[in-house]
Amino acid sequence: MASTLWACDRYVRENDTVYDVPDTDNYLSGASFRALNDAIENYPKSAENYYKRALFHYRKDNYDKTFDDVQSAIKADNQQAKYYFLLSQVYRQNKEFKKALSAILHARKLAPKNPETLIQSGELLLINQKFDASGKTLNLATQMLPKDPRIDFIKGNLALEKQDTANAKRFLFRAIRKRPDYANAYNSLATLFNRYDMPKTAIKYASKGLEYEPEHDYLNYNKAEAYRQRRKVDSARVFYKKTYQTNPEIYQASYYLGRYTFDLGKYKEAQEYLENTLKYNRKFERTHYYLGLCYTYQNLDQKALKTLKTAMEQDPNHIASRDAYWGIRNKIKLEELRRREDSIRQAYYEQEQEYLRKLREKEKKRQEAYKKMLQEQQERVKKQQEEYQRKLKEQQDRIKKQQEEYRRKLKEQQEQIKKRQQEYLRKLKEQQEKKKNGGE
Repeated sequence: MASTLWACDRYVRENDTVYDVPDTDNYLSGASFRALNDAIENYPKSAENYYKRALFHYRKDNYDKTFDDVQSAIKADNQQAKYYFLLSQVYRQNKEFKKALSAILHARKLAPKNPETLIQSGELLLINQKFDASGKTLNLATQMLPKDPRIDFIKGNLALEKQDTANAKRFLFRAIRKRPDYANAYNSLATLFNRYDMPKTAIKYASKGLEYEPEHDYLNYNKAEAYRQRRKVDSARVFYKKTYQTNPEIYQASYYLGRYTFDLGKYKEAQEYLENTLKYNRKFERTHYYLGLCYTYQNLDQKALKTLKTAMEQDPNHIASRDAYWGIRNKIKLEELRRREDSIRQAYYEQEQEYLRKLREKEKKRQEAYKKMLQEQQERVKKQQEEYQRKLKEQQDRIKKQQEEYRRKLKEQQEQIKKRQQEYLRKLKEQQEKKKNGGE
C-alpha cells in the first residue's frame, strides 16, 4: 500500500510553488481587467493581450477562462514559451499531467535554457514516471540553479520513486539545508520513514514540517500514519481529522478516520468519512464493509445490504462481510414476515372493528328509532293531555256559566219570593188592620 500512498502523495496535486507565472498585483485589479478587455476588443489579434488576461484569470483561479485565453494567445503566436508554460500550469491544476508535460516540453523547445522550464519539465517527467528523462532534465537545471532547493526536493522524490533511499535522504536533507522551512521536503522525509517502518522518525520530520505549515495536508496525514503504525489510535485520529479538514481528497485519511470513529460508536459521523473515501476510491480497503456496518447500526437496512453486497463481491473471502450481509438479509426477511403477520393481524383487527362499527351503528339507529318513537308518543300524549285540558276547561267554563246562570236565576227567584212575601205580609198587615179597624 505504501507505493500507492506515495503515488497519491506529492504528485496528484500542486503542493509546491507555481514557478515562473508572473505574480503582479496589476493583474488582479478590476480596472486592469477592463483595460485588457478593451485592448482585446481593439486589437483582437494581439497574442500578448490574451496572455495577460489569461494571467488575470489564472490568479483568480478561473482555469477554464485561463485555458480559453491562453489558447487564443497560442493561436495568434505559437512561438512564445511563456504561453505554453502557462498552459502547462493550467493542465497541472486540472490534474491533466500528460497534457501538462506535453505543453511544458513544447515550452522547453522554444526556451531550452530557461531554468524554470527545466525544473517544471523535470517534475512533470517524474509525475509521468519518465524517471531517466526527469533525472537528466534536473541535472541540467542544477547546472543553471545550483542553489535552488526545489531541484534537490524533486531529485529526492525521484530517488524515492526509484527506491533509492540513500539518495532520497541525501537530496531531501540538502533541500532542507538550503531552505529550512521547506515543508514539502519534510513531508517527503516523513513519507520515506513511514514507508520503511520507522514511525518515530517519520513523526519527528512531520512535526518539524508542521511547525512551518500547520495546515499542510500531507504532513498531517504522514504524522497520522506514523501514529497508526505505532498503534496510538487517539493521536492518529487527531491528525487524520486535520488531514480530512484540509484536503478530503486524501481518501486514506477519511477511511481510517471513519474506522476509528466507527469504533467509538459514532456511526453517522463515521458514515460521512467513509462515504468520502468512496467518492475518490470505490475499491479502497474495507470501506464498503465498514460503511455497511454504519448503515446497519442506523437501521438503514437496504443501504446496508447493497453496500455489504459490494464489499462481499470485492472480496469473496472476507468472512465478516459475508456474515454481515447474510445477517442483514435474514433480518430483512424476518421483518418482512413480521410485517406480513402484522398486516394480517391488522386486516383482522380492521374487519373486527368494521363489524363492531356496524353493530354500533345498528344499535345507534335502533336507539334513535326508539327515541323517535318515544318522542312521538310523548308528543301524542302531550297533545291528548292538552286536548283534554282544553275540553276540561271548556266544560268547566260551561259549568261555571251554568252555575252563574243558575245563581242569577236563583237570585231572581229569591228576589221574586221575597217580593211576594213582602207583598203577602203587606196584604196580611193590611187585612189585620182592616179587621182591627172593623172590630172597633
